[in-house]
Amino acid sequence: MSLPKFWTREDYQKNLPKEKWKYDCPFCKYDSLEEKDMILWEWNHLVVRYNKFPFLWINRHILLIPKKHLIYTWEMTKDELLEIKDAELFIKNFYWDEHYFSFIRQTVWWKSRSLEHFHYHYLPWEIHNKYIFEMLKDND
Repeated sequence: MSLPKFWTREDYQKNLPKEKWKYDCPFCKYDSLEEKDMILWEWNHLVVRYNKFPFLWINRHILLIPKKHLIYTWEMTKDELLEIKDAELFIKNFYWDEHYFSFIRQTVWWKSRSLEHFHYHYLPWEIHNKYIFEMLKDND
């Protein structure tokens, strides 16, 4: 399986929709072939996919995304939450014997999240602490 086309973070910033949130949410649109190529696994309520704009060009940067447009984890139903276990097992197998870490930004303040649609990030542990700090700081 070949990897999909990844974009730079600069491309990402240039391509942000004018209406930054819900009405143009890229995670709510799965109709293009390009987007479908990014999907690694799909369940009833969740999808695991490559990050189209991976941090530091790490092509093993993946995302866990609810299919329904949700802003916070506490908005998830019991069925949606139960699927996280299956997704986590898939992600564990995806990274196999590699160390990896995950994070989520729960605040909606526009500078701390790039999208309103909440999602989990998973990255291989090859990233050093100084890069993690850069990734998690506000987007000025």
